[in-house]
Amino acid sequence: MRALILALFAVAMGHLEAVVVYYIRLALGDVHGTGTIPPEVLRSFPWGIEATREVATMVMLGTVAVLAGRIWPRRLAALLWTFAVWDASYYASLRIMTGWPPSLLSPDIYFLLPVPFGGPVWVPLAADVVFAATAAMLVVRGPGSSGSPGAA
Repeated sequence: MRALILALFAVAMGHLEAVVVYYIRLALGDVHGTGTIPPEVLRSFPWGIEATREVATMVMLGTVAVLAGRIWPRRLAALLWTFAVWDASYYASLRIMTGWPPSLLSPDIYFLLPVPFGGPVWVPLAADVVFAATAAMLVVRGPGSSGSPGAA
């Protein structure tokens, strides 16, 4: 049940992130289309504010993970699970709202911190699969196993 609640939170958060990115794209143009940030955007974008959004995202995921488990392996499982569902939901929401990405090979900017970096969309989605599988393994093999990420 805890894994389902974490997934619900992560789906909502992923959609919210996609909405923010949608508005950024409306304001700045399609930076996703090239996977790079144009020089004029690099110079004029409020990077300090954007950095706080990325930090806040990680703090929210971490906070929920700490609340979801009583022992650190379970908290790590909850973090990996929530991150994976959040990230995949982000891409799914963008696809539904905008039709982007058109392909798993489409370039994307993954994060801006510590420096802007990116690559094809399939890379973070593959990482999401690894994170979800690792979360499940931590729960199944961990002490007090109950069979769901984030339990106890």
